[in-house]
Amino acid sequence: MESIVKDCISNITGVCRICNQKIILSSDDDDDIHQQSMINHYLDCVNSFKSVLLNINNSRKHVDHSNNLKHVDDNLHQDILRRKRKKISSMSSSSTSIPSSSTNHYFQDSLLRISMISILYREDDNESVMNLLMTCKDAMKWKDTVVFPRLPSINTIESYKNNGRINQLPRRYNRVDIENRDYFKKNVDGLINHHCRELNYFINDPIPAGFIPDHFTKIQVCGRIEVGSIPPFTTHLLIGSSRYPQEIYKELFPDTLEMLDTAYGVIGEHSNLDDLVPHNIKVLYIASNLVHPYLLKLKNLYLMTTYDIQDGEGHGYIRIGNIPKTIEYLYLNNCTVESGYTLPSSIKYFSINLTKNSPQCIPSSVKYLFLVCQGPTVLLKGWVPSSVTDLRLDGQFQLTIGSIPSSVITLSLTGFDVSPHASTIPDSVNSLIINGLDCQFDATLYTSSIKYFGMLGKYPFSIKSCIPPSTNYFDYQSSYISQWNANDIPNGVTHIRLELITGFIPDSCEYLELSYIYNEAPLWKAVPKQLKTIRCNPKCSVMSKNIPASINQTPKTRAHEGGSTWDANFRYLGLWRKTDCVKLYYQYVFEVLSVGVSQKRTSERNKREKPAQSRIEPTPKILPPPFFLVFHPNCKKSGPDIWSMKRFDVESTIVQRGGQTYHLPAAHVDFDFQGELHVRMMLKEQPKGPMPH
Repeated sequence: MESIVKDCISNITGVCRICNQKIILSSDDDDDIHQQSMINHYLDCVNSFKSVLLNINNSRKHVDHSNNLKHVDDNLHQDILRRKRKKISSMSSSSTSIPSSSTNHYFQDSLLRISMISILYREDDNESVMNLLMTCKDAMKWKDTVVFPRLPSINTIESYKNNGRINQLPRRYNRVDIENRDYFKKNVDGLINHHCRELNYFINDPIPAGFIPDHFTKIQVCGRIEVGSIPPFTTHLLIGSSRYPQEIYKELFPDTLEMLDTAYGVIGEHSNLDDLVPHNIKVLYIASNLVHPYLLKLKNLYLMTTYDIQDGEGHGYIRIGNIPKTIEYLYLNNCTVESGYTLPSSIKYFSINLTKNSPQCIPSSVKYLFLVCQGPTVLLKGWVPSSVTDLRLDGQFQLTIGSIPSSVITLSLTGFDVSPHASTIPDSVNSLIINGLDCQFDATLYTSSIKYFGMLGKYPFSIKSCIPPSTNYFDYQSSYISQWNANDIPNGVTHIRLELITGFIPDSCEYLELSYIYNEAPLWKAVPKQLKTIRCNPKCSVMSKNIPASINQTPKTRAHEGGSTWDANFRYLGLWRKTDCVKLYYQYVFEVLSVGVSQKRTSERNKREKPAQSRIEPTPKILPPPFFLVFHPNCKKSGPDIWSMKRFDVESTIVQRGGQTYHLPAAHVDFDFQGELHVRMMLKEQPKGPMPH
């Protein structure tokens, strides 16, 4: 991309690659002046393009291109309009049937298309892509050259057929989600082709050899696999289900495999513990009982996560020397590390349960440390290495003086039942996050170095004393909604981010960010004196129309996912970012949804079974993803199951419970036919900035 941009600005012809217009340059200009003129013009064009996108996003109506080029002088503007009319005229004879809409010259340029698609590709659904395509005729010309994120559902495809619009569907898709074996096998519409790279096969049936086409390289399967089931060029693979544990042995996998995720893998008669998986693997998510000496042969392995063994079979045991020295990210669940074993010094990101392990196993190289305990635990000086800069504590920890080293910059406290004394917090901490505390938090005497303060999860107490007086950036994402009173927020706070809350905003606030769905009157009784910028959803007119003209209003839109299941570190972004969702994330929605939905599934299943068949109905269970996403305070199980048969989306759910209202972030929620509730390890809407350290 950098080389393309450099080529554009060094273009000796002086023609803009975006708007195709001649840039007026003097013949006396040297190369430096020439390039600077090109750069200035491109900056103007990009700004105009942003205006087009915002107009599309807000109204989805006719785009008046002339309004987006006010920065261009009148002569160039008229020239552009003439070119557009000529283009429309030349296209009128085309035999391609396209919707009536305006033209947009920005889509004519290949450079712009490349940069756009790199963003749109990250989106989980295709809505914004289709919206862009339907805004102009130029876009429709290249719709069949774009690889779209995901194949539409079978129902959507059928509706296009029934309405005679099947030719409007793109022909290239990256990901295919399959819940119908016959459609996948027959591929009657030819939409599953060599452009498809990712396959989510949500069917429990065993997968025979050769069933999956070779063009798929990133695959999720639910049923058991055999030798030859996985295509020879596969690089990323998720296999297994709680219903169908998969025997693991090397011959199942191609040598090209780089990432393997199996929470329910088991050792069987074909398993060779000295050579269990291909040696090219870089990322490994395995049940803790699969930690064996074969790991030392994985010379490229840099990230490993262990899942708890299911069905109460205990937990894994990591022996001395079993962890290779190439690993940088190591997330151990309830594994026990052999006494006296200090893990490799290559590890930078590390999590461990101190209820089962000695802190002596923590290497001195760790920078990001997540410690968990399952009962009252006194954290002593020397347990946390002096290399740690980001420390997350989850459980009933009791801090002592010196237990947190002066190297720690970001400190997160989750599930504490005793408020830490000010003397235990070093002056190096500038970011403090509390999450789901069971005690009144008192930060009135905390170090003045704290500039960022975040609140997540439940906090049914007054916030007056919990915000450090030195706070500049206040990030309130608590699931406990309370009324704020005057002076609850220190007057030194300059940046505030809120979810659902009403109350007083201090006069010192300069930047205010509101929830995407907030559509009520402004929070203040009087506009804060220093307020300069408000970030809110422009579609929430009740709020946006009541913002004074003197205040800068920036749009808040739903973000692209920013990653995928296959992004090895995406699963851990929520762990190390300030606005993580530990415990906040669906802490209460399980109690509301799990029983009702699982009963519905059970009823549907019983209708399909023979009346004479007797069975014991399973008790609805909650199986959260890896332990760092704690969904329920009473939940003891862990380990993901993303192999469910159906999915529905929860969009910013509002849950009423115990007389209180809780706002829950959007997510994918999956259910299977065992009456179990599962949640994907992926937020649909990531928390958004700008909230600096």
